[in-house]
Amino acid sequence: MFGISAKKLFWLVVFIALVFVGVQYGDAYLTKYMFTDEVRQSVKYAGTSRKGVDDIRREVVDKAMEFGIELDPKEVQITKRGPAFTLEIQYTTVVNLRVYQDVLTFNISENGEIFGP
Repeated sequence: MFGISAKKLFWLVVFIALVFVGVQYGDAYLTKYMFTDEVRQSVKYAGTSRKGVDDIRREVVDKAMEFGIELDPKEVQITKRGPAFTLEIQYTTVVNLRVYQDVLTFNISENGEIFGP
C-alpha cells in the first residue's frame, strides 16, 4: 500500500494517535493556564480598581465564558478577611478522545486586596 510496510504504517498510526491525544489534552491545559492568568490579573488589580466582591465574581465568570469554560457564579468562592480576600474556583472540563472521555478537574486559588463591600 503506497510502498509503506505494515510496520511503518503501524508506527504512523501510533504517531498520529499520540499527536491527536496531545492536542486534545494540550488545549485543555492551555485554556486552564490562560484562564488562571486572567483570574490572577483580576485579583491583583481588584484593589486599585476599587472593585467589590460582586464585580470580581462577575468579571471572572465573564472571562470563563470567553475561554469556553462553563462556570456558575456560585462556583466562584470569595472569602474576605478585612481588606484581603481569597478567590477559589474549582471547575471541570471534558477531554473528548472519541473512544474515551476524560474529565479533568482544575483548581484556582488567588489572594488579593479589596476596597469594596
